[in-house]
Amino acid sequence: MNNQRVVTGSIGASYMRPRIVAFIPAHNEEKSIRDCLAGLGDQLLPNNVELDVFVIADNCTDRTKEKAELAGDEFDLNVKVLVTEGNKQRKVGALNTAWKKIYGDTLDLYNTTLTKYQQLYKESIKAVLGMDADSRLAPKALIHLWEDLMTARNIGGVMAKYTMRMPKKKARYQKMMCVTKKSLQAASMADR
Repeated sequence: MNNQRVVTGSIGASYMRPRIVAFIPAHNEEKSIRDCLAGLGDQLLPNNVELDVFVIADNCTDRTKEKAELAGDEFDLNVKVLVTEGNKQRKVGALNTAWKKIYGDTLDLYNTTLTKYQQLYKESIKAVLGMDADSRLAPKALIHLWEDLMTARNIGGVMAKYTMRMPKKKARYQKMMCVTKKSLQAASMADR
């Protein structure tokens, strides 16, 4: 049965393909979440590996949740939006919400066990991608990260090289340059 897992019980004999899970904490990111998910939709995935995306709408007061769901449908992504309320730990708390959704709460006093499906899903995860909601992966970034991660069994993580993009509208770039020039002139005058 070549690398297949068979689990017996209430879900019967099952196999779940290996997967990459993306965690995207998003606090009021309705303007950027579509572009972020578009970048994931453009990715080339390794053979027989699936991608699941968890957007954590963290204490949002805007339409981040709705925009993420629409973008997931638009780019044919398996997107699950988790909503936090009252999270005081900001990004860390948002990431912990996603982690607990998959792996359970290791600090749970009652030691709640995972269902057979949750256990099978957890075992299928081969990589976790963490990214910000206002960023976008370059084409083929995911396959390159995967290949680097799979080069040796003792590699615990890999990191992307970050590149900043200039705004698409030239007028916006010119405004940024004017602000920068004014800032430099003001700083120069203060030094005199």
